[in-house]
Amino acid sequence: MRFSWIRNRSLLCLVFLTIVLGVLLLRGIGDSNLGYPDADRILMDGVFIRDAVVDFPLFSPLDYAYNYFAQYPALSIGYRPPLFPAVEGVFNLIFGVNIWSSRLALFLFAVSGLVAWFKLAEAIFDRNVAFFSSLLWMSTPFLAQWGWYTMAEIPVLSMVLVTAYFFYRFLETSAGKYLYLTAIFLGLAAWTKQTAVFAEIGRASGRERG
Repeated sequence: MRFSWIRNRSLLCLVFLTIVLGVLLLRGIGDSNLGYPDADRILMDGVFIRDAVVDFPLFSPLDYAYNYFAQYPALSIGYRPPLFPAVEGVFNLIFGVNIWSSRLALFLFAVSGLVAWFKLAEAIFDRNVAFFSSLLWMSTPFLAQWGWYTMAEIPVLSMVLVTAYFFYRFLETSAGKYLYLTAIFLGLAAWTKQTAVFAEIGRASGRERG
């Protein structure tokens, strides 16, 4: 009983896959090079949320935002959804304001997408398909490239995968909790990046054609 968790092969697969994902995505965590346009703005969005939580401008939030933008104009939270910067802000609160703490926030989203993909593939096919398809997913040039940048591409992909997993569970079980979770994570996906809406529309169109 003490080491009964070893018998859970799916858990062992996920642990191994998470380690591989960490090797791929965290290899440049200490690199101060932003690497891509707009990465600096998304980084500053996270810093802004962190500072707003610390300063807590309850009675003058708009003035606080205006003055903050006047001092640090590299902000994009006015037209970019706030979920990823909000998670960045939490990591900045815990680990301090630096690039690597924001990259840890990105890694958290990537792990969420990995787990969702693995569980979805395992439910539809089997553990072997889930394992090898997860390895293929995480080693694609897309993830290898965007894992370097604090951009919203990996977070929105991960949120769409989590949404797809809960929707599949609802279709299989008709349990209301999975429908609620689908709605919640669909909203969170849209709050990560607007393109999540197109991914969901495309999936719905595919079901209609099928």
